[in-house]
Amino acid sequence: MQTAITRLTELEAVNRILSSVGAEKVSALTNLSLIADSAYTQLRDSLRDLQSHPWGFNTEYEVEFTAADSKITIADSDYIAAIDLDPRHAQNLDVVLRDDAGTQRLWDRKTHTFAAFTSGSVYKATVTYYLQYEDCPEIVKIFVMSMAAVNFQASQVGNGQVDAILRQNLATAKAAFMSYESAQESWSIWDNYDFFKVVSGEQRPNIGSGAAWWGTR
Repeated sequence: MQTAITRLTELEAVNRILSSVGAEKVSALTNLSLIADSAYTQLRDSLRDLQSHPWGFNTEYEVEFTAADSKITIADSDYIAAIDLDPRHAQNLDVVLRDDAGTQRLWDRKTHTFAAFTSGSVYKATVTYYLQYEDCPEIVKIFVMSMAAVNFQASQVGNGQVDAILRQNLATAKAAFMSYESAQESWSIWDNYDFFKVVSGEQRPNIGSGAAWWGTR
């Protein structure tokens, strides 16, 4: 009897990466051999690298944050990669994530302080998250796994023929990923969130003489 097809797990992804170089599969992601640990590390690194950029699958809009003691604290469990305040709530703020003695908080680059917010006020933001592998769409999982397989093979074996096969798989996975992103998100300038910030007249704070910074998605 055939096993039902289910969502790709992190363990299955690691085993497929190991299989790409003919290495022995593992039954769990604990007590790994050196080569299996390298495959797992490549998978995690590829996932982190991809999500350091805002994509449709890891970005949410109008996420609310409440200021306390004039500061906005970001919990470690939120796994936030980037944050951009909604222009309707940004006022004159220009924020980035920074470490404050071991605690992640929003830092205002205009006033050069963490204490730039009105206590009790709610601020909405566009937030890019670091999703865990199991929480990603299947298309994203396959793309990340393909990236990891190329890097893993190059670091462990360096076989030119295998590299060509893996890179072809990567090109196919990337095309599917970009198609998925295009279908999920509106990339037209007429519907783009950044474009709205410009034409709506909701400006970012001026930097320098007459220069306006509009931010990124």
